[in-house]
Amino acid sequence: MDQIELLSKNNKLGVRFTEEESVRFTEGLRKYGADFKRLCAVVGTKDLSEVETYYNQNCDTNWTAEDNLCFVDLVRQLGRDIEEITQRMRTKTRN
Repeated sequence: MDQIELLSKNNKLGVRFTEEESVRFTEGLRKYGADFKRLCAVVGTKDLSEVETYYNQNCDTNWTAEDNLCFVDLVRQLGRDIEEITQRMRTKTRN
């Protein structure tokens, strides 16, 4: 199974989630929002710090919960294809 590697903005800390972990994260995010303890339990293979870091790397806190879920789903589907993610989230990018 391919791994989705998402690095923090400063590239000093990286958290790797497998595709399966990313799916579980997304499902947990839909169900529990940013409740990191519950997300950690749903993912099942990452500690609290890793789940929180993954959330912070992939979910803009100024977006709605729906925007966050859309972004996480796109990253899961498209990996690092930033151009395609940008196209699909056109209303959330800077012009």
